[in-house]
Amino acid sequence: MDRDAGTFVKGLEALQPANSHREIRPDFRAVDGETTLGLRMGDIFNLSKAYIDMPIDEIEKLLQSPIYEIKVGAHSIMGK
Repeated sequence: MDRDAGTFVKGLEALQPANSHREIRPDFRAVDGETTLGLRMGDIFNLSKAYIDMPIDEIEKLLQSPIYEIKVGAHSIMGK
């Protein structure tokens, strides 16, 4: 399996619930144009475990995303 930013994002998108993100994250407040996929943090952390060997330049791509959960995933990967 590829351990790049694009594959990680596709993995997150596959976890996106069919219901509204407001039902999962009713308190989410967009900051500086951020958006959300409505994912649960545990799901993000579990996926991140499979990407602990992602190259730093790929992690940097994740950190530039305007999507909150992608940035959370990047931080989780770095913290593993």
